[in-house]
Amino acid sequence: MQPQPVVLREQTVLERTKAESLLEVRNLNLWGEGLTDVSVVEKIPGIEVLALAANQLTTLRPFSTCTSLRELYLRKNYIKSLAEVKYIKGLPKLHTLWLMDNPCAKSPNYRSFVIRCCPHLKQLDDIEVTEREREEAKRKLSKSAVHCILRHGSITEAELNSSPQQLSSPSSAPKVVEKGPTAGVVGRLSKDGKAKEKEETRQGGSRGDDTVRASSVRPTPSGGPCMTLQTQQAILTAIVSLIPELTLESLGVLQKELREEVERKEKATRNQPSGSQ
Repeated sequence: MQPQPVVLREQTVLERTKAESLLEVRNLNLWGEGLTDVSVVEKIPGIEVLALAANQLTTLRPFSTCTSLRELYLRKNYIKSLAEVKYIKGLPKLHTLWLMDNPCAKSPNYRSFVIRCCPHLKQLDDIEVTEREREEAKRKLSKSAVHCILRHGSITEAELNSSPQQLSSPSSAPKVVEKGPTAGVVGRLSKDGKAKEKEETRQGGSRGDDTVRASSVRPTPSGGPCMTLQTQQAILTAIVSLIPELTLESLGVLQKELREEVERKEKATRNQPSGSQ
């Protein structure tokens, strides 16, 4: 069943931000509102931080005109196709982007593709983008491969290994029909997105240099990508500072999320081979 349309209105934006007009809005946080349409952001030229996690958005089109946008948080939405990145790849100031927990993030080349398309990104999801990773993305995805994904939303292994000439040939272009989000692509949105988005909205702005010293990097319990101590401290500070603003219901959601996250990390730590920490 398709989600019921929930359109973000100008009045709602002004009420939430206490602004007199859309021209004054710089920061907008609307997580977990069930929004399906946020086209109104096209009328907010000065918006710098947009936190819209745990909604029901299916496209990145509304953000294409937000040239002042620095941070965009879209966890747990319905963005299905990687081709949607075409709408934000030209944003000159976008340095922090969260698309995890969207269907498109499950694509094999998701991270390399987004990094390849968005040259100014310093952080994608909960992992900082390094120069080494950017170079690896360039080696992995040629310009032709990137264009193919932008056109069709995906690329096959055969196409990925094809020469640029083959990919650019009209006869070799795959006939892929993009479809909108369907029932069952993503489960029902849980309220835990609300708690996490609080911490996400400010974490990007606290990072300084692009180069991270090895001593300031902390491995995750699962042995996966690392996060700097600076990022950890920024996230923690943001969470603690926002706790007084939460309602009793939201605090319950946060408590549940923290409990589940602790259990996940403890399980990951137990499953690590001895001596790997």
